[in-house]
Amino acid sequence: MIPENLQRAKLEGLDLFLLSVEGTHGRRNDVVELPRRDLPFSQDMGRKVRPIKVEGIITGENILARFRVLVQTIETEGPLTFEHPSLGTFQVAVNGFDHSLRSADGWHIT
Repeated sequence: MIPENLQRAKLEGLDLFLLSVEGTHGRRNDVVELPRRDLPFSQDMGRKVRPIKVEGIITGENILARFRVLVQTIETEGPLTFEHPSLGTFQVAVNGFDHSLRSADGWHIT
């Protein structure tokens, strides 16, 4: 049902099988261009927010019930605990997610 090479993660204790995890990192720089100056300069405004995009599958028994728990969890106010097998455990704020049910392998979540 789930390929053996997929890693298992957890969002507030709910198992997800990871297809991919993407992220961005960097600094917030404000480039300033002033009148009568030939060279702009940059002001360092600190570290950027580190958003991540997770694509995974929920599968197994009672998949509809597990999906409803996921929706309820994501719509709950406040930070959530995300446990990644390689990156570790950290607090996340979920802005939303997309989903599709595929009968062959489970409910895809991004």
